[in-house]
Amino acid sequence: LKGDARIDNLLLPIDGDYQIRIDSFNGVTAGNVDVLLTQSDTTPDTLTSDEHTIVHGDIKFGFPLTTTIELKANATVSIIARDISGTLDPVLRVYAEDDLLAFNDDHNTDNPTLDVLDAHISALTLTDDTRLSIVVTDFLGRTGTVELIVTVDD
Repeated sequence: LKGDARIDNLLLPIDGDYQIRIDSFNGVTAGNVDVLLTQSDTTPDTLTSDEHTIVHGDIKFGFPLTTTIELKANATVSIIARDISGTLDPVLRVYAEDDLLAFNDDHNTDNPTLDVLDAHISALTLTDDTRLSIVVTDFLGRTGTVELIVTVDD
């Protein structure tokens, strides 16, 4: 319908309460608004805590590559997000529950196997049994294919 607004593929990375604020084009017009929210199937793949896991996946506009991993207390994890399509600047985020534990964009290491824009989180140590959510997006919101390499030392 004319005048309708729509946001497709909005990613809310954690469960919680969110506010939706709606305003008219000119900011002074009053009226009724209907809001329809639908949930997409965003169930992440779950990795095993094997020593070394590689996941290839696509980042699409509004849909990051997302996976989870269950780790035991005192485990150390290193994660690499590598652009294999030649179109991405991967941004890597690691969450436990609602908390952002680690973030990296442009690894800034001397690792010659990584492109300058690839992301790398090294030696993240967990003190408790933890379920990590690993989220890879593109810095500019572009689409492409990423290789996610997760290395765990229990």
